[in-house]
Amino acid sequence: MEDTIHPLKRNTTEHASRLDILAAKQDDLENRLTRNNVRLVGVPEKVEGGNPTVFLNLVERSVWCRDIIPLFALEHAHRVPTRPLPPGAPPRPVLMKVLHYRDREILLRKARELPDLSINGHKVSLTP
Repeated sequence: MEDTIHPLKRNTTEHASRLDILAAKQDDLENRLTRNNVRLVGVPEKVEGGNPTVFLNLVERSVWCRDIIPLFALEHAHRVPTRPLPPGAPPRPVLMKVLHYRDREILLRKARELPDLSINGHKVSLTP
């Protein structure tokens, strides 16, 4: 019994150390995935239609370019998923994933410099 238990203990410690390494890698990857996200608050519900990514690309080229925010590559956009909102509740935020980190930083800096950003007459704000 002692001869069979010793290799099992060694395997357990090896697996535990490997599990720690994999957990650290997973944490790093999850952090990298959300690094380029920008939250857009104040966009009215259902204004984007069925595809928020296409809508925000159009808004980027029409509204924000007039306000000197440079063009940026938008990888993905979607509303924050929640249960159905009651009437009169504030709109859900839109999460945008910008392709390049540098573009995200420029976008956030320019948004801070502008006094007011609006989409279809509704004031919106950009936050990291």
